[in-house]
Amino acid sequence: HGLSVLDWDDAAMSEPAVDVSNFLAHLRLLALQRLGRADALDDVSAAFAERSRRLDGALDPALLRFLGGAALLRLAGIHLPRERGEWLAERLLEQSELLLGS
Repeated sequence: HGLSVLDWDDAAMSEPAVDVSNFLAHLRLLALQRLGRADALDDVSAAFAERSRRLDGALDPALLRFLGGAALLRLAGIHLPRERGEWLAERLLEQSELLLGS
């Protein structure tokens, strides 16, 4: 019912932990944006992380934390200039520090 475009320019096989951690970071972003609390979707995040670990036993929890912290840093920079950006960036940086400091 319309035109769809797939951009394969950045498509590549890479470390699965990058995708898992990026999705988890985006769940925290969504929780902050929509519900005002970083932990508002923790049950969804935990279920996704657990299922990911069951599907790929080689996922390294330390790597997931590191990549998740890095993803949150990137999201803080992206959202800083936007509406409510300072508030959101501060919360994202706090969440990043929690992951990177552990």
